[in-house]
Amino acid sequence: MSGKPYDNLNTYVADRAKHLISRKRDKRYQQGVRDLWHYLIAWSALSPCDRSREAKEIREKNE
Repeated sequence: MSGKPYDNLNTYVADRAKHLISRKRDKRYQQGVRDLWHYLIAWSALSPCDRSREAKEIREKNE
């Protein structure tokens, strides 16, 4: 971390994603970071019940 205080994990991840996007020139890398950030935003919007249900579905799919 850069010594900058962060209110929560979301602001830290947002700052890191912006930093990575600005530093890399590879478009595929930038798109991957954007996709990850959008997934994290969607995940944080889910209720805890929905999160556990989705996590269970992902685990079952990967078995």
